[in-house]
Amino acid sequence: MYIYYIVLLISLVFSIMANNAFSKNEEKKGIIYLIFMIIPLVILAGLRSIHIGFDVDLYAVRIFNKVSDMSLSELFSCFQTETLESGFVFVIYLLCKIVKDIHFVLFGLQLLISLSFIRLVYFYRKKVSISIMLVIYFCTLYIRSYDLLRQGLAIAAVMQMLIFYEKKNYIKCFLYFILALTLHNSAIFAIIIPLVMMLCDTKKINKKTKNIINLFCIVLFTLIVYNYQNISYALYNAGVLSHKYLFYIDENSSFMYSKVDIRWSITIIKAVIILVSFIYLNVNNISLEEKNENRKWFIFLLYDFVINFLTFKIRNFDRIALYFYYPSIFIFCPQLVKIAKNDKYSRVIVGILIAGLFLADFTEKMITNRYNLNPYIWMFNE
Repeated sequence: MYIYYIVLLISLVFSIMANNAFSKNEEKKGIIYLIFMIIPLVILAGLRSIHIGFDVDLYAVRIFNKVSDMSLSELFSCFQTETLESGFVFVIYLLCKIVKDIHFVLFGLQLLISLSFIRLVYFYRKKVSISIMLVIYFCTLYIRSYDLLRQGLAIAAVMQMLIFYEKKNYIKCFLYFILALTLHNSAIFAIIIPLVMMLCDTKKINKKTKNIINLFCIVLFTLIVYNYQNISYALYNAGVLSHKYLFYIDENSSFMYSKVDIRWSITIIKAVIILVSFIYLNVNNISLEEKNENRKWFIFLLYDFVINFLTFKIRNFDRIALYFYYPSIFIFCPQLVKIAKNDKYSRVIVGILIAGLFLADFTEKMITNRYNLNPYIWMFNE
């Protein structure tokens, strides 16, 4: 368990160095420090046993064994029979061709996700504390991607989709959305991201109307979420969802809870984040322009909070919200330090409290071994 904290501490040192470099406009140094920041993370992921993370043996090892000796033509034939998404199978195939070793594959999968993250960091470097962003990433997407292999890649693609939307490069934005769909079917829900961002960013609609539309959409989304079964069957019949996803909504499935199972820790954390976000949007020491730029992240957090309650009844249902939840907490939460007085000491204290909130959730995950991550087992001890 302690190895996770040690690696986080090492990466945190480089994140502070990156922060300082970018503040002095030393771009090349900052980029180098960002690369060094993720190296310990991807090494730890690559050196882990295949028994760390529930989905590793089920997906990574199985596909590795299946495609490692295939030719390219055999791979395309495999796409016709394999139930997993073709994009994920193709990524495993490519990594196998570089180094035919399952641990290199795990290293490569984490490298792709972490590279996507540091590109997000670099894009928003002038708005956020890189150190806080790193802690949040480590405690959430990084550690969960040990288990969520396919969806971790899909979220990485969605983060790039988001960047290209912000750059107004809508063709690349769309292509990354398609890429995400090839990695995990649930990425269809990422379509919410550009729609909400478009509404929040437009200047053709006044603030009051935007609030009414956003409220209406959240209510509508809530109704859709709570009619998930009928909608899921309709999506399955339309060919959007694979048949394996019906297992998650079958009332006799092990993925359905027989009674309401409230996860208090994550619910309290999300409630606190929303409360602090609401304060951020209403304090006077933050410019209206900045608030308007960040309002979309607050909306995404509300969508996630709605889905959070359905997860009490259906295991893993929260995964459909991860596409907008993770970018929101990476980009928005580090900016919440601005609710404090405009002095470095106060904001450092608030930043530590925000990071501590996610570290507390991470520690709870380790203690309860929620994703089969603790104890950490080295590849040498398999």
